[in-house]
Amino acid sequence: VNCGCSYTTKDEYGHCNNTYPNCPALIDVNVDFGNGYYNDHHFHYGYHIYAAAIVAKQDPAWGRAHFKQMLLYIRDYANPFSGDRFFPPFR
Repeated sequence: VNCGCSYTTKDEYGHCNNTYPNCPALIDVNVDFGNGYYNDHHFHYGYHIYAAAIVAKQDPAWGRAHFKQMLLYIRDYANPFSGDRFFPPFR
């Protein structure tokens, strides 16, 4: 569950409250641009995948170590497997 972030000024650095089950994104559709409501995941996660690809190109060991985590992002919005029980195909 992507909980979003309800940013508050708790101290000099601030604080992001995003702990399940009190997820700000599940209460307000506008938190995190609707990401908690499965809106535009290709847009949101594409930045993460692109950045990870750049890092993996420069540091192949990092890419191998984080491949499974990045594949989860990819499967969220571009899953090619129709039998996947966690993510729909081609959201």
